[in-house]
Amino acid sequence: VPLDVRTELYHASVPVLESLLPELVGSDGGVLVIGHNPGLVDFLEHAVGKSPRMPTAAIALLDCNFSNNADASRIQLRDVWRPRELP
Repeated sequence: VPLDVRTELYHASVPVLESLLPELVGSDGGVLVIGHNPGLVDFLEHAVGKSPRMPTAAIALLDCNFSNNADASRIQLRDVWRPRELP
């Protein structure tokens, strides 16, 4: 699996996440972004209109369907898993 470390994701703001996400999505449409709050929760609220509780190590699964920008209308929140909910 290709690994692309982007230091700008740590404490990234919504505009930074919007600009980086489209270029990070792989040919299969998938990407795992590990970042830091409040930026990731702010991005979720902006992109999907929800602000789920995201404690440390929580995972949000998004469906992203965009070509050259992170248009919020093309992002859907599928699920959120918190550490206590993981096996």
